[in-house]
This record gives sequence, C-alpha cells and structure tokens, in this order.
Amino acid sequence: MTLPEKIFFAGIGGIGMSALARYLNREGHSIYGYDRAKTDLTETLIKEGMDVVYSEEEALKLIDRENPELVVWTPALSLDDPLLKGVVERGIPMVKRAELLAEIVNTGFLIAVAGTHGKSTTSTLITYLMERAGEKPTAFLGAIPLNYGSNYVSGNNNLFVVEADEYDRSFLLLRPSVAVITHVEWDHTDIYPTFDDFISAFNQFIRNIRSGGKLVINAKALELLTVDRDDIEVITYGLDEMDAMVRGHSFRMIRKPLELPEFSFTVDLPERQIEVFQPISLPGSHNAFNITGAIATLYSMNLPVSGQELKNFRGIERRFQIYYADYFRAFIDDYAHHPTEVREALKTVRTLYPDEKIMVIFHPHLYSRTQAFAREFGEALGEADAVVVTDIYPAREKPIEGVDPNLILKYVNHPDKFYVSFDSLVDFVRRKRPRVLVILGAGDINKLAKQFMNVLMDRWFMKKGVKRLKQEETRRRLFEITKHIKEKEPLSKHTTLRIGGEALFFVEPANKSELLALLEFIAENDLPYFVLGRGSNLLVGDYGMDAIVMNVGKALNYYEIYENGRVVVGAGVDLPAFVLKMIKAGLGGLEPLAGIPGTVGGAVLMNAGAYGSEIFDFIEEVEVFRDGQLQRLKKHQVRYAYRYTDLYDAIILEAVLKLKPISNIEEALEKRRSLLKKRNTSQPLNKPNAGCIFKNPSIELPAGKIIDELGLKGYAVGGAMVSPKHANFLINANNATALDMLRLIEHVRNEVFNKRGILLQMEVQKIGKFVPDESAGV
Repeated sequence: MTLPEKIFFAGIGGIGMSALARYLNREGHSIYGYDRAKTDLTETLIKEGMDVVYSEEEALKLIDRENPELVVWTPALSLDDPLLKGVVERGIPMVKRAELLAEIVNTGFLIAVAGTHGKSTTSTLITYLMERAGEKPTAFLGAIPLNYGSNYVSGNNNLFVVEADEYDRSFLLLRPSVAVITHVEWDHTDIYPTFDDFISAFNQFIRNIRSGGKLVINAKALELLTVDRDDIEVITYGLDEMDAMVRGHSFRMIRKPLELPEFSFTVDLPERQIEVFQPISLPGSHNAFNITGAIATLYSMNLPVSGQELKNFRGIERRFQIYYADYFRAFIDDYAHHPTEVREALKTVRTLYPDEKIMVIFHPHLYSRTQAFAREFGEALGEADAVVVTDIYPAREKPIEGVDPNLILKYVNHPDKFYVSFDSLVDFVRRKRPRVLVILGAGDINKLAKQFMNVLMDRWFMKKGVKRLKQEETRRRLFEITKHIKEKEPLSKHTTLRIGGEALFFVEPANKSELLALLEFIAENDLPYFVLGRGSNLLVGDYGMDAIVMNVGKALNYYEIYENGRVVVGAGVDLPAFVLKMIKAGLGGLEPLAGIPGTVGGAVLMNAGAYGSEIFDFIEEVEVFRDGQLQRLKKHQVRYAYRYTDLYDAIILEAVLKLKPISNIEEALEKRRSLLKKRNTSQPLNKPNAGCIFKNPSIELPAGKIIDELGLKGYAVGGAMVSPKHANFLINANNATALDMLRLIEHVRNEVFNKRGILLQMEVQKIGKFVPDESAGV
C-alpha cells in the first residue's frame, strides 16, 4: 500500500492508534485525528504537530477542510458511528488500524508479541534489551515506557517489534519472523464466545509465522496449542519449568529496613546461566516471567544479553506504575483487567508491603468481560484488605442487564468491600486515607491519579496537621482540655517492647467526657493522633511520633454486668484481668483470651483470639468515635475476619458482649490456669517483647515452627534477638533500638522467603518515625 500524504485517524487517542499516528507523522505525513476526550496522550500528539479535535462535528469539519485521502479507524468505533458514516458518505477510503499496521511491519523483520497477559511489558523489554545489544528496532507498543516517553520507538525501518493484539483477531494479519506467545487464557468473550475459538485463533497465529522463523512460547501455553510446523524453530520459556529451554528460577527477595526490597533471579540458557537483576519498576514473579520471555526472544536471535541490563529500566505507564513508594506506604496504578492479572498485581503489592493494609480500587472493563469473569474477579480482588469496585467502563459496549459492580462484589470473600461510584472515588479515598492504595483496570481510572495523589500526600506526611500541632495555640488549647498531659514523653516507657522515641504530646484523660472533648478537638483540626492501650503488639520508631498519643486506660476503665450475660466494658479495661473477673462473676467464653496482653479496645480492634476463639464471637455492639462523631455499631455493621476489623479508622470506646453462664466456676478457673500455664511455659515473658511478631501462614504451619526449623532461634541483630524459647517472639535482649528490631525482622523474613517461599506478615504494628525527617507515621 502506498500511503497518501494526508491521513485522518478516527480514535487517535487509543494506545495502538497513537503509535501508528506518531510513526506516520515522523515519516513526513500530515496527520489529523479525532478522539472522544482530551487526554495527556492526545495533548502530546498535538505538541508533536498533529491536529486533534474532540467532537464528531469538529472532526467532519476538519475532514472537509483538509481533505485527507485515507481514514484509519479503530474497532472501538462502530461503523454506525456518525463520524464513520460521514466518512463513507464522502467517499474517503477507510482502513482498520490493524490492517495498516500489518502493511507497514510485514515488509521487514517482525517480532510480534501475543498473549493474554504481559504483551506490553514483554514487547517493551525486547525493544529495550535489543537496543542494548546493538540493534535498534522500530517498536509499536501497547503502553508508554518511561525510558522512551512514547508508545512508538523510532528505529530501523526494516526491524519491528509489535504488540500483537488478539482483540478483533487483529494479530492474524501479521506475518512475524519471530512470534512470542506469553499466556493463553480465555479473554475478549465478545469476539471469542468459547475457549476453543480463542485457542483456534492462536493456532492460526502460529501458522502465520514465516518459514524459517521462530516461535518463542511459554511452555505452559505450548501445551494448549498445536504446532504442526517443521519449518520453524520452537524456543520454550517459563519460571521453574524444568523442560523449558530458557528457564527462570530461584526467585530471591532481599528486604532491608526502611528501604523497598531488591529482587533477583537466575535464568538458565542452553549454553550458560545468568543472574538477573530485577528492578523495582518490574517487581513480582509475573514480571520475572516477562523478563525471562524477553531474554528467550533475544536468545532466539543470537543477540547478547546481560543480567544487569535492566538496572536503568524505569518502568511502563500503567504497568505496575509506582506513583509513590517508601517503606511504609505506596500508590500504585496497574492496567490489570483480567482476573489473573488482578491476582498477580495484588500478590506483588503484598510482597512489597506485607504488613500494611492494602486498599484496591477496581475499574471493571467491559460488561461482557465482567459477566464472564465476575466470580474470578471477586476471588482475585479478595487478596487485598479493602476492596472497592466502581462503575463498569463500557468502552465499545452497551450495558447488559444484571451486570453491574455488585456482581463482582458478591464473590469477594472479604468483609471490607464497597461499591463506590466513579465520581465519588476521590472523596472516598479522602475519608479512608489508606496507607497503600492500588488502582486497577483498563478504563480511564488513571485520570484520577493526580487527585488521589494529592489526597494521600496530605495524609501520608501530615504536613498541615503536624504544623498545626506544633503551634502554640494548639498547645494552649490541649492544656485547657486536659491537665493530664505531658510533652516529649518517651514511648519506650509505655510499650511492652520497651522501644520507642518521644511523643510530641502524651495524654491520659481522667474520664470519658475529657477524652471525648479531646477527640472532638483533634477531629476539628485534623491533628495526628494514636490511641495506645497497654503498648503490646507495637513497634514504635526511634524518633517517636509528631502526634498526640493517648492512653485511654483511665478514661475507659469500667464495666457493668446486665441480665442474660450482657456486659458493657470500656476499651481501656485490661483484657486478662477482665477475663478473670468475668469467670468469677459466673460468665464464661473468654477463657482462651486470658493470656493475650493488652486492653479490650485493642482486642476488639484486631479481633484478637487464641486457641480457636476470637473476641467477635461474643460482640453485640461497639461504640466508636469516627469521622468526628460518636457511633454505636451493631455487630453486623462491623466488617471483621481473622485478626482484622474495619475499625482501623475509628477509636473504640466500649463494647457490649454477650457471655455464657458458667455452671462450674472452679472448673473454668482451672481451664484459665491451664491455658495460662501453657502460654507462660512456651513464651519468653521474662524479656521485653511485643507478642508474636508474625502472623501464622496457616493453622497447620505456625510462623514460629518455620523460623525454628531454619535454625534462627538466638539469632541477634544489635540488641534484638529471636527468642531461644519461642521463635515467633523477637525480644529486646539488650537495649535494642527500633532499627535493630527492623533489621532482625527483615533478616528472618528474607530467610523464610528465600528458603521456604513463604512471605511472613507482621502481626505487630509499626508506628512512629524510624528516620528523623519522616512523617508522624500513624
């Protein structure tokens, strides 16, 4: 096809369309275009000299004025669209994007990357690594690599790298010299009604490889497909696939205190082995797989590759794009729009942040995909701690009756789940203020990214709140509200681990009314605060907290017994003492909790439990202070699960419990004594500790047992030590600092992950400042 000078793109803002437009613009053609909405990408096209309009009326005026000789259109637009109808009426030749792309790239040496997942990342990596191997391909990519700032990479016009899209069977127009197939999982159900249809298309893609060409394919995908060609070479790759020709394995993570982790893994090639550095811009096993695929592709072309080449790779827009990340908090955007992609993205976030509560906002893409995979989406999203599903992005589709966000939420096996309309998302994030926020989906949720970032930055660094807290007027008002206040109080005096720097203000309100007055003042001024119980289950930073730290033990130290076993108990009541008092009063059920240090409020907040029992087995109501007001919540209004509630953004004031009458008090006391004895003989109670440091991966596989089996009992970093008595207790053996404890925690976690493949999550909460210039950290 001889291309005319003037070309109009209908849907120029699409990722594939814009890459073609950029190529033709740089080749000297006059490019014009229309898209439905202004985006950063369309603005960039305008800066590069292209004329772009945003209404169909303006588009037809532009066509009439400039008289383009060809219109390129995307299947995202229907032929019934008024713009395309107008083009037909004007008699202007039309060509689909995929047809034009095929005309261009089929003339040269073509590397085409296909597959349900990983196409954009793999094709980008191939382009990047080929450049470093001395080649410079022209690439048409499905995303924008941050190293290039463009989805079109200008290079040799006889050497092409293309993301081969299976939608609309577009990839079947390509005639690759090297075909790469990443994954084959059923998708695009509007185009491929059955999995067999999907498989058939990929088999045809293989048949389209040029004679003498190469097929680089995921070893698992090869099992699903048919290769009936003896004129092509097949190179298989995979992770831990023993029969793969190019095999990635021995995935390793090294976590360091106050830093994001480092990743590396080994790739076996037929003739040699290389150690691959995996950058933080490409974390997770799924990206190790993509890297392995790119290496296999270069191997198939006899191009050199080093395991250190990716050190300067900056990542790809919307492919696990990290807008912000430090040791404690993050905001991440990913294009994941298939259940497998969602699960892998969230697993990777959990690898980076095993101890933080992860909130995911999912923007479903297409009604047909939502209908086909609602259950799978719900199950995958359940990997996060809080799940938000917003309105379905329709793209080219019309609504399907009964298909809405709640169809997905129904299958989220998780208590903390919400439907939030797209227009309300920013306000929702402002109220919830998550430490780790992940947005997922192939729609346009990323257009809210800057607003999310602004909201989160205010909370993460508490610039306004901390500044107000340090003002003399704030100090004066605090001393008016309560006389039970200290300044620069060492928190090491108030934690069971005996570690922690100073709190800017430390308050012990005398009664509930004084506490409520303090809470109202904090809410009105959005001041940073933290509620401290007995100080167990906490690791406080060495540089303290620029916050108001409250011990509510005195203000909320009450309980009252009513008929039928109902008990109202203040959050400040000591839990072990309360269990004993209830037994003596003839009320039972709480005996398994007798050895858990802390207060009733702390137990409710984390749904504490032991020996198969948890406190929410007995909860009827909870009184909290949330969003600046008192609230009484029935049990069904609280989302709770194993060691979890959704009350982390509330202050617990009291609980109403329903306990069981005890027929034999002495027997109940003996049961309590027996459980305490068992606990006391197995735990290092003679040394400062915060309780069990790590959550158990499962009931059958306790964390302490794993750590013990790795021979880590007695291992020490500075003054912190793995208890020789119980391996899941890290003790303050000799004036340990918080940094000592963090280093020990990460050493244990690295050993367990790299030798057993298990990522331990902390049960203990990290709060405060661990470096001098950090935020309040609450």
